[in-house]
Amino acid sequence: MNRSYIDSLYRRCLEDLRRLAFSILRHREDAEDVVQDVFVELLEGEADHLAPGMEVESFVTAEVIRLSRERRPDLDPEADRIRPLRMPTRRPRRKAA
Repeated sequence: MNRSYIDSLYRRCLEDLRRLAFSILRHREDAEDVVQDVFVELLEGEADHLAPGMEVESFVTAEVIRLSRERRPDLDPEADRIRPLRMPTRRPRRKAA
């Protein structure tokens, strides 16, 4: 895949992919990191092994979703919902002597 195509794809899809990652991560910097990581994968040739008929845009979108979910420890990987966080139990305070 040539670099000019990847550059064009990056410019065309950047904002939508950031919004997608942010919708999962709820953290701007992490969302930017995910999108950057996906495009680094492209530049390193990770998309060269795409299944026949799979478009690069589909690969990029799927990778943004996958990496975003991996970075959310409270996201249930088997479902499209967030697991409830366990709240630490409070110990009773000791009275000062």
